[in-house]
Amino acid sequence: MTTVVKILIRVAAFALALTGYMELIVSRWGEEGDANIGAGLLAFLLLAVAGFCWALYDGRRDGIGATVICWGVVSAVFSLGWLVVMALSEADESMNVKEMIATDAALIPFTFTLVFIPAVIGAAIGNATRSTQSS
Repeated sequence: MTTVVKILIRVAAFALALTGYMELIVSRWGEEGDANIGAGLLAFLLLAVAGFCWALYDGRRDGIGATVICWGVVSAVFSLGWLVVMALSEADESMNVKEMIATDAALIPFTFTLVFIPAVIGAAIGNATRSTQSS
C-alpha cells in the first residue's frame, strides 16, 4: 500500500469516526444547550488513543521514520479538514464560514498535537518492539 493511500485511509477513518461520534453521542448529550465538557474530553481521549494504537501498529510494520511522516501528514490534514467541516456545518446568519474558520483557526495546533504526539509515542514503541529477523 502506498503512503498516500495509507494517509487517505487514516484521515477518512478519523473523520468518519469523529463525525459518527458527534452525531450519535454529542448530539444526544447536549440537549439543554449547555456545553458538554464530558463529551469533548471523551472525543479527545478517543482521538489520542486511536492515533497511538494505529501508529503503534504502523511503527511495528513500517518503522519509525515512515510512520512519523505518515502520521504528521494525517494529523495536519485531519486538523485542517475538521476545522473546515465544523465551520461548514455550524455557519449561520450570525457567523459565516470564513468567520468561523478565522475564529477557530487556533484549534488547528491543538487538534494536530492531540493526534500527532500519541502517534509518535506509539510509533516509537512499535519500532522498539519490532522483531529483527536475521536471514
